[in-house]
Amino acid sequence: NAKDPKSEFTKVLYSGFDPAACTVRAKPALQGLNGEVFRTQKPLRLGDRSQHPRSVPLPAGHLEIGPLLVVPIIVGGQCVADILCTRRPGGSAFREGDEQAAVIIANQAAVAIQNARLYEQVKVERVEEQATLLRLSQDFLATLEPQEIMRQVVDTAVQALHADCSDLMLLDADEKTLTLAFSH
Repeated sequence: NAKDPKSEFTKVLYSGFDPAACTVRAKPALQGLNGEVFRTQKPLRLGDRSQHPRSVPLPAGHLEIGPLLVVPIIVGGQCVADILCTRRPGGSAFREGDEQAAVIIANQAAVAIQNARLYEQVKVERVEEQATLLRLSQDFLATLEPQEIMRQVVDTAVQALHADCSDLMLLDADEKTLTLAFSH
């Protein structure tokens, strides 16, 4: 189960049964046992879900649930999803080893989610950098005045790098010295 910022699930992914067998069409909400896992950020392993004080009745048309294991996926200190595993009524209860394995899977999922978020962030930053470089090259092509080009270089450096100032130093190869050509 994955959650959006409005505290309602946006996507429920199924495995192990035909979703058409469950006639419930409403999105799950953050109540009952799912909500408990999101609130506490701790795994929940039950032989009989109805015995938990936070358990709520299943909606009409929901498949019957026996033993259950719910494990949070925590990214940046926030529960962003959970893994919910169930067995048919009368099925064997999940063991501590099952819970440990589910926690490992959830931790790996959290790393993958965090990496995907970082990748998106870097991708956005890279697009912004490329846009700045394109604008800079277009600005450079628009003028042949050396002073204007140098001004654009330092102005662009300040903006693109969020710097307080930028200097453009020219090398005098004969004298092996640097000369301040332009400053922002």
